[in-house]
Formats: sequence, structure tokens, C-alpha cells
Amino acid sequence: MARVLAFVHKPQSVSNFTVRITDDSLTGAGIHKNHVLEVHRTDEFQTGDLVAVTTPDGFFVSFIDQEACGQLLLRAAHPAYPALRYPLQEVIIQGVVLR
Repeated sequence: MARVLAFVHKPQSVSNFTVRITDDSLTGAGIHKNHVLEVHRTDEFQTGDLVAVTTPDGFFVSFIDQEACGQLLLRAAHPAYPALRYPLQEVIIQGVVLR
């Protein structure tokens, strides 16, 4: 999952914001280091969405899956980055990346 160190711009509206990707964990999805992504602010997502999330380990952009046991699986798009699991209550969905 891509680590995001800072927001790029102040939100243009209350519904969207942008982030700059700071690593190569999403290259398999065609998203590279220094790409700027627009994120729609929402806490609703579908399995497989690319989301901006806050976890106990930081702020990330990653693909998300909800497992039957209630945990969330955050996946990168690069084999060097392992998937991470978190209990639902430890993850704050900041928004869904617009494509």
C-alpha cells in the first residue's frame, strides 16, 4: 500500500482532496511515485476499491477487501509489499480514489 506523507492541496471542496504517492507500492495498478490522486471523501467503499485510509501504522492509499471475519485487508499492487490486516475499528476510511 502506498504511504502518503502529506496532502498535496487544501481540499477544493468538502467532498474531494488530493494526495501524492510517495513509494512504488501501486505500480502494478499504473500508479507511480509522485502521482497525485484525487480522493472523494467518504467512509463507504466496495471490496476492491482503491481507498485512502488511516491505520495505527499511518495514512495509506491501498486496495481494500472486507473479510468474512470482519477484518479489513489492505493490499498493494506490487509483490514487494505484503497485505496488511486490521480490525474494522482500527481503520478510518478517508475516501475512495477517483479514477
